[in-house]
Amino acid sequence: KGVTKTVPVLPLPKASRPVPRREHNKNCKKKCRDPRIFSIPCTIGNCTYADAMLDLGASINVMPTSIYKSLNFGDLEPAGMTIQLANRSVVQPLGVLEDVLVQVNELIFPTDFYILDMEDDTSRKGSTLILG
Repeated sequence: KGVTKTVPVLPLPKASRPVPRREHNKNCKKKCRDPRIFSIPCTIGNCTYADAMLDLGASINVMPTSIYKSLNFGDLEPAGMTIQLANRSVVQPLGVLEDVLVQVNELIFPTDFYILDMEDDTSRKGSTLILG
């Protein structure tokens, strides 16, 4: 018949002040041109790599021969495949290093790395590890 229901009125949230772009850019990590590719620190064995490239468009993990040799993880399994690189060249991996424990922050996960014989530009461009 005449039921009245009281609905509480919620206060509107206060608008936050916009952050100046210079402050926003100072707090953001440096990224590559492609937003699907960026660098992260990771640890493999006793070695920490400050800028392993995380490529969300890649379907495999790649490690150069120089890093593979420095880790002393044993023999490689045959790869049985060829890899087409971003520049459209085709390479034959030296093999696959299976079940390598990779630590990113608190997360530790096993992954397989395809070992490629590539130029070692680690002094200029970082670790050249690619996590896909």
